[in-house]
Amino acid sequence: MPKTHRLKTWVPYYQECLEEEKRFEFRINDRDYYWGDFLNLIEWDQSVSRETGREQLYKVTYITQGGHFGIPEGYCIMGISKVK
Repeated sequence: MPKTHRLKTWVPYYQECLEEEKRFEFRINDRDYYWGDFLNLIEWDQSVSRETGREQLYKVTYITQGGHFGIPEGYCIMGISKVK
């Protein structure tokens, strides 16, 4: 069953995802991410340590686990697609 993960995303990276220029997430895999899960990216302004109020849902379309191809163990790279 797919899960939805709520993730803080710094302003410049959030905007790149929103504009579909950045179509991946590199994260510590501390949430047991899987293909088919959803990422609810929350825009986070690190200069004031709070949410901006913007958020967008993405679907995990691909995942590569750490320990391969130079990705550190315990991390993953996820291909993401904006849910419209």
